Amino acid sequence: MNFINLNEFIFLYVLYLQICPNADKMWKQGFIFYTGPTGAIGPIGPTGAIGPIGPTGRTGPTGRTGPTGPAGGITQFIATINSTPCTTGSVYALTPNASGNLSIAINTLGAGNLVRNIPDNGVLGGNCRGQYAVDLQK
Repeated sequence: MNFINLNEFIFLYVLYLQICPNADKMWKQGFIFYTGPTGAIGPIGPTGAIGPIGPTGRTGPTGRTGPTGPAGGITQFIATINSTPCTTGSVYALTPNASGNLSIAINTLGAGNLVRNIPDNGVLGGNCRGQYAVDLQK
């Protein structure tokens, strides 16, 4: 074991005190360090950039099927399709399924015409009328 003499110890102790000004206080208090009061919080920095958007999640389960609607279609009419000698195409006929005096409204499509009876280009059914025509004769 090596021992140092008293002069070397004093020299090292004085040197230590010069390097660490609070070393004497630490030496006397058994090297217990004290902290001062906490300082004020600094200002908040700017918000960083938004990161990338993650992948889309999987599709959820399909909901249950709703109730089925009423059966049928147009039940107050008798529907027929008639190919006529007219050049504009077939005639779709709806006849009320009741007796008496009845009113109905019908909308045609495109350049179609509105006729009361299906023409046959003959004496009984009459001639085809043409685009946008309205023929309400019996």
